[in-house]
Amino acid sequence: MDIDEEKTILNPWKKPIMEITLGFALTSITLNFLWLQYILPAIGTVLIFIGVRSLRKENKYFTMAYFLAASQLVINAINLIIISTPLVVEIQNDIIFSLLLIGFRLALFLSLSSAIRNIFQKANVSNIQNSFFLAFIWILSFALLAISPLSNSWMAFILLTFFCILVIRSLQCLGDELGNIGYGIISIEDRLSNTVVVRGYLIICLVLVISCGVAANHAVPNFTEIKSSTASDTRNILMEFDVPEEILNDMSYENISMLQNAIHVDVYTDLLMFDGVSEMVETGTRMYKEYIKSKNRTIEATTVYTELPDNEIYVLVYFKWQKPNAFWNDGFTIWGEEGIELLDGKLFYQKDGTDYEASIPRLKNDFVTTESMFFGASQSKQISGGVCYPFGSENQRGYVFYRLKLSEEQGIVPNCINYLHSKNPISLPYTFAEQKILSGQREYKQHYTTYDLKKYQDMQE
Repeated sequence: MDIDEEKTILNPWKKPIMEITLGFALTSITLNFLWLQYILPAIGTVLIFIGVRSLRKENKYFTMAYFLAASQLVINAINLIIISTPLVVEIQNDIIFSLLLIGFRLALFLSLSSAIRNIFQKANVSNIQNSFFLAFIWILSFALLAISPLSNSWMAFILLTFFCILVIRSLQCLGDELGNIGYGIISIEDRLSNTVVVRGYLIICLVLVISCGVAANHAVPNFTEIKSSTASDTRNILMEFDVPEEILNDMSYENISMLQNAIHVDVYTDLLMFDGVSEMVETGTRMYKEYIKSKNRTIEATTVYTELPDNEIYVLVYFKWQKPNAFWNDGFTIWGEEGIELLDGKLFYQKDGTDYEASIPRLKNDFVTTESMFFGASQSKQISGGVCYPFGSENQRGYVFYRLKLSEEQGIVPNCINYLHSKNPISLPYTFAEQKILSGQREYKQHYTTYDLKKYQDMQE
């Protein structure tokens, strides 16, 4: 037996106080990378619980702290469910939920403070600092700072950080000081060891996050079987303008009818490769050219511009997965000229030889705020929506259809679709894929095209 183990046996307070101290540290310090902002608080919460669990028979205040610590376990699990699902979008600004979290934590450390004060009174000591009360003051100070005008002050943050370090050091010393007053603790035999409790709780949290992530990120819209398309003269005219037949087959009769007075059509197609591999190909003697070779995650993006008389332009943005892959909360944004009038948006897939369609989830045309590394925040009107298909679906595709009216001075129409593909179902905190694009995440692929009005094309010829 080494010296540290002997000290722990002689001082039964050391281990539970150290567990509570470490738990306080992990729940007080936030590290916003590698999901540590969720992992560390979960570990810290269960450490506080097992520390208080060992002391729950000492007095009524420790008993109260035990039930509050157990409640913290439940609240932390509920919080993980919230951040793994669209609930976080609705609750992130809910001050009531934030106050509930802070209130339970304050009540927990206030109970621990009263419990230690009771121990001091029974042992007739008054020269030991009540470190749990310092922890209570720190939590209260942090909460007040968060809602004060000084919430963005670096100086206030540095002062609170130093205060937090002092509280942690004081809590560490408390375990040793309690061992020196000669006041023992009541021995408790539990069916489940602390190790089992910690591992079990963390496994439950992991299962909750994965389960909620899979359910939330695979929210498939209500697809219905497609009725056979209706032939029309307008459809035949558009085929003569080299609009792909597959695109026309997916367009509804109502949408095609809007294009009956078409005077000119341009079609542009790109491949958006989310896992493309670069390779050098020899094109001549000692001459090489770099090519991007597609693998499994590739979309064929097509933009169809249809010009009607009086500078009226209809734009169809069509996308098709070369291999089915959109199962986990994909999203897109589309921007172009001001005055876009959104007309329709559909998703399609095929299974067992039957085609199905559904309206695009969260499809809207609204002013949004976008974040840029170089230009900061800016506002513009964009079309956005989500993409998700059932497991086992094939020939995944979809389109967005909109109209604009140009002034006489305008001659060029730009269009850009930004598509973000989600490779897995875990997203912490949960964010709609199209919102990730707007917030500046750069993992999307872009299909940018422009259209010159027919009169300007004729002038160039």
